[in-house]
Amino acid sequence: MKKEKTIQKKIMIVEDDSAMLSLMEYSLISEGYLVISVSTGENCTKIVEEKRPDLIILDWVLPEKSGIEICEELRGIPDLKDLRIIMISSHSKGQHKITGLKKGADDYLEKPFIIEELVLRVKNLLKRSAIEDSDVLKFMELTLDLRRHACTMEGNGTVHEITLGPIEFKLCQLLLMNSEKLVSRDKIIALLWNSTTMEMQHDKDKILNVHMTRLRSSILKHASSIDIKTIRGYGYKMVKTVHGGGENAESSY
Repeated sequence: MKKEKTIQKKIMIVEDDSAMLSLMEYSLISEGYLVISVSTGENCTKIVEEKRPDLIILDWVLPEKSGIEICEELRGIPDLKDLRIIMISSHSKGQHKITGLKKGADDYLEKPFIIEELVLRVKNLLKRSAIEDSDVLKFMELTLDLRRHACTMEGNGTVHEITLGPIEFKLCQLLLMNSEKLVSRDKIIALLWNSTTMEMQHDKDKILNVHMTRLRSSILKHASSIDIKTIRGYGYKMVKTVHGGGENAESSY
C-alpha cells in the first residue's frame, strides 16, 4: 500500500544575524519544514509573492527595510491574506509588541528566546491556519464559509453575497466538497434527509429537484466559470466551464 504523500509546509526566515538564522534553519528543517532564508529586507515582499511561504519569521531590525514595514506591506496584498507572520525582535518594550500585532503580525517573540518555543509557535500557527481553512470551501470564484454560514461569488472586481436556504447551503457544501466529481442523488438524499423525514422515495426526489433548481438559480446567475451539471439517472457535478455557468446552466433536474 502506498503511503499518502504529505505536503511540506514552507517557512521563510528573514534574519540578518547569521548565527541566529542558522539555528532557526536547522531547527525547522529538522521538524520537516521547507525553509527559505533571507538576510535583508530588500525585495523581501517580492520574494514572498514569488515563493508563497505558509509562514514567515520576520526580524524587526533588518538592513534596507525594517520588518515592521515589510509586515505592513504584506498585509496590504490580498493574495497573501492567509500568510502567517511571526515577528521577532530584541525590543523589550511592550509597545513594540502592540505595534507589531497592530501592523498585522500573528505572533510576537522577544529575543533572546528558546528555539523550542519558536518551533512550537510555528506549529500552533500552522495548525490554527489548517483549522480555519477547513471551514472555508472554494471552487473557482465561489466561496462557502461554513463558520459564518455565508456564500459569496467574486467577479469583475466585486463580491456578491448569495443568500441560500439551509438545504441549498448543504447542497452547495456537498457539491463543493466533491467538485469535478459526480455526487449521486441517493447520496445527497441520504445525507440531507434521514429515512424518517419522508416515507416515500418519490417525495424525496421531488423535493431534491426543487432545492437543486433554487441552488442553480442563486449560484449560476452570478457565475462566470461554474456550472452544475445533471448526469441523468445518476446525480450532479459542479464543474468548471469555459463559457460561464450562467449561459450553460442546465435547468433540468
